[in-house]
Amino acid sequence: MTADTDKALIEAKGVFKSYPLSARMFSGKQGVIHALNGVDLTINSGETLGLVGESGCGKSTFGRVIARLEDGYQGRVTFEGKPLSTLKGEGLNAFRKKVQVIFQDPFSSLNPRMKVGRIVREPLDIHAIGTHKEREEKMKALLDVVGLQPAHALRYPHEFSGGQRQRIGLARALALNPALIVCDEPVSALDVSIQAQVLNLFLELQEKFALTYLFISHDLHVVQFISDRVAVMYLGKILELAPKDTLFENPLSPYTQALLGASPLPDPSNRRRPVPLEGDVPDPANLPTGCLFHTRCPNRKEICKISPPALIEVEPHHFVRCFLHHDVSEEGG
Repeated sequence: MTADTDKALIEAKGVFKSYPLSARMFSGKQGVIHALNGVDLTINSGETLGLVGESGCGKSTFGRVIARLEDGYQGRVTFEGKPLSTLKGEGLNAFRKKVQVIFQDPFSSLNPRMKVGRIVREPLDIHAIGTHKEREEKMKALLDVVGLQPAHALRYPHEFSGGQRQRIGLARALALNPALIVCDEPVSALDVSIQAQVLNLFLELQEKFALTYLFISHDLHVVQFISDRVAVMYLGKILELAPKDTLFENPLSPYTQALLGASPLPDPSNRRRPVPLEGDVPDPANLPTGCLFHTRCPNRKEICKISPPALIEVEPHHFVRCFLHHDVSEEGG
């Protein structure tokens, strides 16, 4: 970890985001998909915050919201204390330089008709940074820093392996000296051996350039390796948030326990006890009342069906949204 990890870079408070369904329901009303349902989350400068959860839980939507790739949300998101919704003109341009995204599929995120040198240099060209010669030199330096050769600048994306393409995407993200990189499942499409190389590169670059990462993944082992803190999301809501070691050693939310229990360990003698989950993830267009997880929770109580639990701090820096860990008379969240 680098830099000042007590300084908030991103603060999200009460963030809701929904998408209208193209087809209307039987009632004639147009339904909506509730992607984010009141997210409160802070990303501190210099840290890696891991964001985990099942597919469709809203992880990528949250990443796109804080990168200002998605508008039309409710709530408040600030970057370095400035609300994202108010950024325009030069302020928005400055924000675009400071926040970059690395996408899940390294092939589809690269223009197949552009050579790699131009792909990496493009952010510099768009923002007119330096002379053409200076941009060329920086492009070559960026290729070098991610483990590629200057000659690779003359090739097209299809001439590279998946791991090399992700390195190209990383070089492009670094071009504007960002403060925050949103990493949306950046190694899920790679072989395990290549994953390890790319993850180590992420850590090296974080140390070298004082980067902050939001690392979105469904792979708990990857998150455990690279993260400083971990947030667990379910149906667009944070159910647990804690330092990495605390969360993996003492998970408090039944949902976190179920995720960890379902994740295989490399040591066959060290087996976690699986936590049974009932049914499937509820329809995000028709969310359950009370605790969003109560329909699948093996420990649910009557109050779980009625009232939404608040996200409370049960021990230093360890937050959980579950009635099992606070007074059942509390409501909110």
